[in-house]
Amino acid sequence: MEVKVISRELVKPSSPTPSHLKNYTFSYVDQIVPISPPLQTPAIIFYTAISQTQEQPLDITWLKTCLSQTLTRFYPLAGRIKQSTIDCNDEGIPVFETRVNCPLSTVLNSPVLFKHEGLLQKLFPPSESLCIINKQQEISELAHICIQINVFTCGGVAIAWYDIHKLTDGISALTFFKHWASLASRSSDENKLIQPDFGAGITAFPPSATAQPLLIVNEEDQVKQHHCSVVVKSFIFRDAALSKLKLKAASHQVLHPSRFLAVSGFIWEQALLASKTCQKDDKTVFTLNINVRPRMKPPLPEFSIGNLITHAVASAQVKVATLPELVANIHTQVCQKKEEIEEYEGEKGVKAIRENAEKFLKSCSDNQDKAYKITSWCNVGFSDLDFGFGREA
Repeated sequence: MEVKVISRELVKPSSPTPSHLKNYTFSYVDQIVPISPPLQTPAIIFYTAISQTQEQPLDITWLKTCLSQTLTRFYPLAGRIKQSTIDCNDEGIPVFETRVNCPLSTVLNSPVLFKHEGLLQKLFPPSESLCIINKQQEISELAHICIQINVFTCGGVAIAWYDIHKLTDGISALTFFKHWASLASRSSDENKLIQPDFGAGITAFPPSATAQPLLIVNEEDQVKQHHCSVVVKSFIFRDAALSKLKLKAASHQVLHPSRFLAVSGFIWEQALLASKTCQKDDKTVFTLNINVRPRMKPPLPEFSIGNLITHAVASAQVKVATLPELVANIHTQVCQKKEEIEEYEGEKGVKAIRENAEKFLKSCSDNQDKAYKITSWCNVGFSDLDFGFGREA
């Protein structure tokens, strides 16, 4: 597979940001996210080739026009990140356009797509395009997001991106892409478009002049230090297998585990079985993200922008780590955390967010290779994004 870059440009907002909005101060939960090392989140969505009878062909220029209009609404994303603020200077975001020398089906059906190091990576923009390097060869500023639009010989498309986990969590990124996709597909009028709320998170978690970024280990350095490699794999759980798995995962504590609980427990169980370092008396931890927006009282707006998540941390002894027990542990911790979130308010919420983040990092550090983390994008909405030029593969 050859991926040829045919254009690279900075897409800027279609209208300049007003002067009174030029400086954006992060909420406390965003302040404590470090920018060094930057936490880069990759994602990719595949779209099959459009039908010849469809009225709207693929138009990259139109996509970029709609992205420019979207950045006007999401003006901080077109700026440059400092540690505690954003310079909303309308510098724009890097966008790459490529041509791939094969049909999309060849890539998706390839048995080596998730095995061959660097193959999938070709469809992503260079992650370093997010970083603005100063004369001292240090990261002085960061762009929020970089995007690559890959067009295959069959007309299929893959939109891939990196974003910085500084202002945008998964829901924030989805809000941005939903707005862009709605404009591109011409499916909504201006009054019905999803609109971001940049103020709710700041009101709920006020910024602090004394906020210190969390100390997060650079994963790339860890990989080099331990002479290991990053592995990407794809597994498919079909309905029949999921039904059986849910039965196996059930217990008197969790009579009817959800698909997410059953699969999470199963992955945790299999990781422990495969581990060459876990001893029977060892402790193992398993963490997952929880969206705080709908669980606060009163709830935050659905499309509030920010890292409005916290962590539930489940633990177990390896020697008693059966599937039902692992699922029950995850379930218990998630329920406790959801109840705790209801009490988040003002300084109490700020303190809880900090303590939860530090607990999560300490658990990972203390347990090293016996710590696991899962993030679910099921039912979040990325698979429903419709840009108007094809169907999500």
